[in-house]
Amino acid sequence: MRGRGEDERADLLIAELRRGRPQAGPMSERVRRAADGAFAARAVEAPVAEVVDDSLERHGGVRPSAVPGPRYVVLWGSGVEVRLEISEQGDERRVAGRVVPPLGGAVEVRSPFGAREFAVDGGGGFTACAVPRGPVRLLVHDGGGPRLASRWITV
Repeated sequence: MRGRGEDERADLLIAELRRGRPQAGPMSERVRRAADGAFAARAVEAPVAEVVDDSLERHGGVRPSAVPGPRYVVLWGSGVEVRLEISEQGDERRVAGRVVPPLGGAVEVRSPFGAREFAVDGGGGFTACAVPRGPVRLLVHDGGGPRLASRWITV
């Protein structure tokens, strides 16, 4: 249980924090989409794929834009491998990939700005265009729901 002095100090701290905070205006649509996407991306009921290879690590883990050419990432989990080629296109990214073995279905790309699904062809290939720069999570769907989910990776 807190004493009276602790309550007064807490009240003073809260008042000080409020003074330093600029007045908040209406929430922009971009912020609203980011909040919706972050909430939707919190939990996934699927096994998690681990990153087993990342070409960025060969360059000392420097930020992707400092390394010329595409970035290559391999994910593995529950008997499924997902090979990715991540290319920069201005402020967006293109993620081309292959699911091995081919499962059909779709790959969902989640980011703080929302989620989009991209069809997987008969050979396991897919291409996700206009992926926002920043953290993303991939979910591999096999027609019956998510089969595999990646951890968050920065593209």
